[in-house]
Amino acid sequence: MPISKLSTLIGGIIVLHLVCGSVPAAAANKICFVTSVTGPGNLSSWPDAGGSVGLGAADAICQSRATAAGLANPDDFVAWLSDSNDDAYCRVQGFSGRKVSNCGQPTLPQSGGPWVRTDGFPIGDTISHLLSPEGAILVPLSIDEFGSGDLDPPGSYFTNTNSDGEFYSSFTSCGDWTTSDSISVRGGDSIGTTFAWTSGVTTTCDQLNGLLCMEKGAGDPMPAITSSGARVFVTSTNGSGDLASWADAGGQVGVAAGDAICQARAAAAGLAMPSSFRAWLSTDATNAIDRFDYDGPWIRLDGVPIADGKTDLSDGELFSALNLTETGVYLAFLPTWTGTDAVGTTSGSNCDGWTDGTNGFVARTGLANLTSNDWTERGHSSCDSSSKRLYCFSQIEVLFADGFESGNLDAWQ
Repeated sequence: MPISKLSTLIGGIIVLHLVCGSVPAAAANKICFVTSVTGPGNLSSWPDAGGSVGLGAADAICQSRATAAGLANPDDFVAWLSDSNDDAYCRVQGFSGRKVSNCGQPTLPQSGGPWVRTDGFPIGDTISHLLSPEGAILVPLSIDEFGSGDLDPPGSYFTNTNSDGEFYSSFTSCGDWTTSDSISVRGGDSIGTTFAWTSGVTTTCDQLNGLLCMEKGAGDPMPAITSSGARVFVTSTNGSGDLASWADAGGQVGVAAGDAICQARAAAAGLAMPSSFRAWLSTDATNAIDRFDYDGPWIRLDGVPIADGKTDLSDGELFSALNLTETGVYLAFLPTWTGTDAVGTTSGSNCDGWTDGTNGFVARTGLANLTSNDWTERGHSSCDSSSKRLYCFSQIEVLFADGFESGNLDAWQ
């Protein structure tokens, strides 16, 4: 992802999304990172464990990594990790115990966070917003303690924590993080957002994974994000591969029906210039990326950047996921019709030009809450499936993503 051109105004400070070292946020912002070091599920075997075991070893690793990076308050970092006694939800708020028991408090604590990555970009609001049912993770947790996004290896970190922030009881948490046997454990996905960030991967305790480290406690409110660019969203509605059968198709067929659906959804949401939206769809004759004259940047409706141009859009790594609907809902693990491969060209499977909704055809699909190639080429689906959404891209740049637009804006240039 060539992101040197992308910048965002966060809390009054321009943040360039290319960081060449440790860039701690303001002292009041709680920080999170994925460790640059990896190891197996027996956390006491990691060099940074300092003789501790289990969750104690995990926290020692996080604190050692924070110290190595020169982050403020290194002793306040704990791992986003659950075991059979303590939930990650409680631990990142400075408590122990289980969420179901209010973390040992009179009422359930909910003030943890907000957090920013070490590149200064917010991951979301307070802890309750990051988890089920909202799942409002703004960007993937793909940045290490030094501000680098080049995780080696990329992929997963241990969590054994579900989308509610609780111990994943279907797995063993590597014997409460004391064994490196080949047994399954849940992990977070560094290329994922909603729910994938905490439970998107099944790995094994003998595999090398990182840890997600979060500064515990409550901080100042989340910095505001103000970006410019054309809007993009994933539809709140879904249907089969015969796009003419969707309620918003307006009598159109094929790709034209996809565009009509996007424009109807944009209009229903009150977005500026709804007629500028087109669907991210390819056919045998047309590549999705060639359907757009505009060359970026694109931003989600919450102002989070997606890509700075068509080259960036098709390089296999988005800045964040295209999983925010026009109605403001963050989607998790929900597929989209694309017919499009990673470089924006036709995959050759597209429900007969988006005109067939039977099981006689298949089409390429994407997954909305991932930022890798999977956003557009995750798999294939039979065209009679009615669970798929559409990605909708505007070709008109909105100068300020602050919601001030109103009325009939079709004449805006």
